Formats: sequence, structure tokens, C-alpha cells
Amino acid sequence: MGSELAETITENRIVYYLTEDGLYYPDLKLTEGTHYSIGKCSTVKN
Repeated sequence: MGSELAETITENRIVYYLTEDGLYYPDLKLTEGTHYSIGKCSTVKN
């Protein structure tokens, strides 16, 4: 009669994975090679 947790859940278009400690963590991915302005006088450079 044990309740099983789903291995993955999706909420608000974000996928969460169940880990060994019983917590869900989001699968976040950062885009690579982005260059954009972060203010009037600054830019981000990779």
C-alpha cells in the first residue's frame, strides 16, 4: 500500500525530476552563445 511518486512531472512547461532524496528538481538549461545588452553602457561577452 506504498504510494509511488512519479519519476518526472511537468508544471508550467518545466520538467521536474525526482531524485534519490525524494525531492523534485527542475531541468533547467541555459542557452549558449548569447550576447545581449545589460544596460545603457554594458554588454555581456563570452
